[in-house]
Order: sequence, then C-alpha cells, then structure tokens
Amino acid sequence: MNRRTLLKGIGGAFMTLPWLELNASVMQKNNQRLAWIFMPNGYIPDRFKPTEDGKDYTLPTCLEPLKDLRSQFSIYSGLALQGNKGGGHKNCASLLTDGTRSRDEIALQAGFSENSEDIISADQLAARYLGANSFIDSMHFSSTSNVSNRSPDSVGDHPEYFKYISWKSSKEYIVQDRDPYMAFKRLYGSTSASRVSENQMKSVLDLTRSDLKRLVKYAGREDRSRLDQYFTSIRTLEKRMEKMNKDSGYSKTIPADYRKPEEDFAMGLGQSWRNTNYFDELQQMYCDLFVLAFQTRRTNVITYMFAQEATRQSYSFLESGIHHHHGASHYGTSAKHTDSFTKIIQYQVGLYAQILERLSNIKEGDKSILDNSQIMLTACIGDGQNHKGYDLPCIIAGKGGGKHKTGLHLKSNIAERKPLSSAHLAMLQAAGINAPSFGYANEALF
Repeated sequence: MNRRTLLKGIGGAFMTLPWLELNASVMQKNNQRLAWIFMPNGYIPDRFKPTEDGKDYTLPTCLEPLKDLRSQFSIYSGLALQGNKGGGHKNCASLLTDGTRSRDEIALQAGFSENSEDIISADQLAARYLGANSFIDSMHFSSTSNVSNRSPDSVGDHPEYFKYISWKSSKEYIVQDRDPYMAFKRLYGSTSASRVSENQMKSVLDLTRSDLKRLVKYAGREDRSRLDQYFTSIRTLEKRMEKMNKDSGYSKTIPADYRKPEEDFAMGLGQSWRNTNYFDELQQMYCDLFVLAFQTRRTNVITYMFAQEATRQSYSFLESGIHHHHGASHYGTSAKHTDSFTKIIQYQVGLYAQILERLSNIKEGDKSILDNSQIMLTACIGDGQNHKGYDLPCIIAGKGGGKHKTGLHLKSNIAERKPLSSAHLAMLQAAGINAPSFGYANEALF
C-alpha cells in the first residue's frame, strides 16, 4: 500500500486515508504541511503581544484560548510589510507576497528568482513543491461575510485587495472556496473535473463501503482506531452540512454545478447568509475541513481567511450588543469598542486553537500532524486603530518536522521593520523548499 492510499467509489468520489501503520515507511517521508490563517482588521497590541521575551512570558488576554497549547507555538512580534508603506486594509493583497500595489494595476512583488517578474505568494510557492506529494496542490477557505465597502474608484482600491491573499502572478489571484459544502465535494471528489456531479454529493463512506470493509479486515488494532476516528469525523462534518441545509436554506445558495467564479464576478460575492447567526457554524465546518485535509494528505498547503479584510461581520452570536468587526477595530478610547474587539479576536484565536489541538492529537508514528506542520496566524495590519502595515500579529504553530522551535516569544525591534516575508521564508525553508529569498527577506526569521 503506497502513500497515495485511497478508496474510489462510484461517481468519481475518492477518499484518501489518514496515516496508517500499513504504509508508515513511505508516509514518514515528505510529510510537511504549511498553512496561513488570516485575521481581518488587525488586533490590539497590548492584549495580544506578550511584554516579556523568551520562554517565560505572560499570555495576553486575546491569546487565552491558547493557554493549554503554549508548547506548540511561538509568537513573533515587530514584523512589517515592507512593500506597503502606506498601510491600510488594502495590505491584504500583499500579505503573502510582501509586494506593492499601484492605482491602475495590481503589481505584487515577491522575489524568488532573479527575474523581477517572478511574482507569487508564499502559499503558491509552497504548492509548487509540496503539491507534488498531495492530490490538490493547495486549498483556500474564506468566510467572506459582506461585499467590500470599497469601490475601484475609492483611494486607489481594488476589490481584489480585500478578498484575496493567494496569487499565482501579479494578474492571477486565487478565488477561495467560500462554500464548505462545495469545498467538501472538491476535497473528496475528482480533482480533474471542473464540474462536480450530483452523484458525488452522496456520502463518501457509503460509496466506498465495500473497500472499507476489506481494508479494516487487514488493519491492526491501532489502524482500526485511526480509521474509526477518521470516519467519525467525516460523518460529523456531513451531518453538520445536512443540518445547515435544513435549518438555514443553505442549499438554495449552492449552484447545481460548481465552477470557479469569473474574476469580474468577484466584487459581487459575499452578501449572503454568511452574515447571519450561522457564521459560527460556518467556521466550525471550515475547521473540520482543515483538519481532514491535513489528516488525509489530500493537500499539504492551506490558506484560511476568517473573513475578508475590512469586514463588518456581526458577532452577535458571541454576545448581544457587540459591535461589528470593523467598527470594533477602531476602538480608540471606547471601552465598549475595546471589549467588543477583544472578544472577536479571542473568538478567532479560539478557532486557531481548535485546529492546533485537533492536529496535535492525531498521530503519525511517533509524531503528530502538528509536529509535521507549520501554521501561521497573522493579519495584514497591526493595531486595528491606526491600520498600519507594521508590528503585525504573527504566531507560528507546529514544529515543522523539528526545524521550528516552539514555546517562545521572540521580539523584533518595531523601528527596524523586519519583513513578515522573513517568516514566510523560514516556513518554506523548514519545509524543505530551497528558497534563498522571498519578498523583501534575504534571511529567514528562524
């Protein structure tokens, strides 16, 4: 049984399997995963950044959801987007490239070779190399809740600046899966088809039942336990989506066939059921998909945007009367706004913590999936009040196969403006990608 172990059912449905003792000798090679998780609207520095450097730091208020995972991540503060001197929400477009923007043309600079036209985001560079070891080069989730309040004529803004962080070139951005139902079908459907048949919407487990019985027959006790955990997680996700369909009219928003939206359609996306009280359920499904994708090696590269930049997403499901996200981010001297923003950030950090904890509990031999991953939580602006492109939040979890040291807070001099791209470069190099430089970084952060 090789590392691309899968079960194929009718209708073109595939189900890749988690790490098993049956194929351990191959699965232990080339098993690195990379992910970038995006928080919109920045953060509150003194409630997110520790004051002490090193190992024995006090965990700030906004990071309390991570209190039981301190040994699994490191915090890096003082980093900046060198390519965007002006700051603002439009930094979103260059978060993973550290590039610049122009009024009439998107020009994202991310140097990887001597060719100045070689423009690509860090995740897509990773996908070029790690994608060879997976079925899908990279996956991209986004919980976009509202259309941007910007227009192409507003202060040189483009709608792309607020919605996309993944770029194959300066002209080609990647439209994320904004629909967990469709993302699930793509995760377990045929990757070669541009359209997904309705037949593939049936339970993957039902489609592969006979093959599963045969596999379990030859599996050892630990493998049977892994398979049971894996199948249960798939069933749970399917039930969540079925419940969403029944409770919220979600199925009405799903087209009969799935196709990547045209670029000129991008600005109209997002004004939908996502700004209702089902927003939390949406996040939970994306967390499920994230874990399943890494567990099955369906992909080794993921980006996940909690929402688009400048989002006005309501978080009333957290607390009655809480300010919407963008309004809360301009907290100023308002105790109410500060409290609202703190609760929103804690919620997002909680989602991040949930992913980390689940991956840390799934074993691959003597390590966990998280041990073999690097997962960054970051934003394109620092202090939500002033929206500058420096002193950005940056947490990197996972040991990267032993190349990333966790449990630390490492401060950089804010005035030095050390590029965030040095963190991207470090993640790429730790994953075995021979990138001598990236963006404005000629030296890796770790």
